[in-house]
Amino acid sequence: MLIEMGPSCKSATTIAACGVLLLCVGFLTELVHGELAPALYVLGDSQADTGNNNHLELSPLRANFPHNGIDYPGQQPTGRFSNGLNFVDFLGAYTSISMCLLNDGIDVPSWQSRAGQPSSIPFHHQQHYSCRTLLHVLKGVNFASGGAGVLDLTNKGQCFSFNYQIERDYFNGYLELVQQLGRPQAMAHLAKSIFTVAIGGNDIILRALPPTVEVELPAVELSVLSPQSFTDLLAQNLEHQLQRLYELGMRRLFFVGAAPIGCVPLMRELNLLTKECHPGANDMSIQYNAAVASLLRSMSERHPDFRYSFDTHTALMQYIDKPEANGYAEVKAACCGLGDKKAMYRCDRVSCVCSDRTDHVFWDLVHPTETTSRKLTAVAFGGSEPLISPINGKPEGALTVEENELNGTNKERLYGLGMRKLFFVGTGPLGCYPFLRQRSLAMECDAEASSLSVQYNAAVVAILRDMSRRHRDFQYSFLDQYTALLMYIQEPEANGFADAKAACCALANGTATLI
Repeated sequence: MLIEMGPSCKSATTIAACGVLLLCVGFLTELVHGELAPALYVLGDSQADTGNNNHLELSPLRANFPHNGIDYPGQQPTGRFSNGLNFVDFLGAYTSISMCLLNDGIDVPSWQSRAGQPSSIPFHHQQHYSCRTLLHVLKGVNFASGGAGVLDLTNKGQCFSFNYQIERDYFNGYLELVQQLGRPQAMAHLAKSIFTVAIGGNDIILRALPPTVEVELPAVELSVLSPQSFTDLLAQNLEHQLQRLYELGMRRLFFVGAAPIGCVPLMRELNLLTKECHPGANDMSIQYNAAVASLLRSMSERHPDFRYSFDTHTALMQYIDKPEANGYAEVKAACCGLGDKKAMYRCDRVSCVCSDRTDHVFWDLVHPTETTSRKLTAVAFGGSEPLISPINGKPEGALTVEENELNGTNKERLYGLGMRKLFFVGTGPLGCYPFLRQRSLAMECDAEASSLSVQYNAAVVAILRDMSRRHRDFQYSFLDQYTALLMYIQEPEANGFADAKAACCALANGTATLI
């Protein structure tokens, strides 16, 4: 989100209800003994799949065909359920975790992200078997599979189930690390790494949809359970699955809960006349997320070395509730599909595609557009409750910028002297400026300085929102200079630049001196 417009309206119901994909970057990029996390391991469903289902040639749950990837370089369908990138790509970019990549003269692989860093590699990508080595596992792997759920019944036979991802795919990688490094060193490596899990939405969709030919057996079996009993069943299974990952080395977890499932185009289609959100599906999303939050707290109490951040899914609902204020023209219809609101058939070669993918929240029946994923990931750098929990995800002693440090007695002095309309320019990614890049021999961005920039911007936004709630006549716009400049820095050639590291006017080799 480059510019935030205020004031914004956030009801207690909305905040309690939902949202999608906000990342707690203070947690994700925290320093471990002076080093960034060495690897990113991703498990879950189509929110995170970067091409694993391409390997399942008979499965309908694939996205390696047009119009998917229409905004990817060369309009290349990669297996992502998106017009371009998904949140894992942006997560890889923001955490600066480099992955094992093929370098044998072939075209840029589908897991190479335009965001400036590759996302984690799809484990089942056939071209990548030659790279399935110790180096591959050390740098991180993506095991996520579109259609996967907490329950094995969910889309059974059409995806790599969550249990399969844990017990077969990830477990094989774990064994490789143990065999090559020894168990103590392997566990030390995994303890520093980030695990990302995005799971639960498909289970809720399957329970909420009326039985059809395609889903008849599991839907009938699950329909005998009340919504609360069903979400309890999901939580019980998930607890065992996360405990298993803990036993296999997971110590730092970012968990993406269920989106407001009732508001995706697929579920809106069930309300034939109004196309409003499906309340039953949204209720199950809320119940599921509450159960997940509870079990994560319980895990952290049982295991003092376990750290987590949990996406509480508030932000997406804010986009849906106030589309224009957040830069959207359409929140009900899919961008790619067929039928009313493009919600009656999935996105593929014969589907209709909207001309402007940036003003739609949803790309297809259930997935966000690249723009939505980019916005939500960017805002999340300063995420706090109710957007994400726990709020104290930063390591003790880390440098932080707190709102109360900016919120002194003169915070409303300008308002008291007549200011009613404000355009506030936030700070850029200071760690990527030439002067601070000099701290690194490789002239890389200074992570600590950039983290402070993120925290400062988040604190400013919180202050502006608070002022707009208390003063009805106060209006503001906030320019997110950080996100805008970071795109230029990470994609210089795509944005018309030849050099994003050196200063134009400087001494010696183009590095900067403070003036």
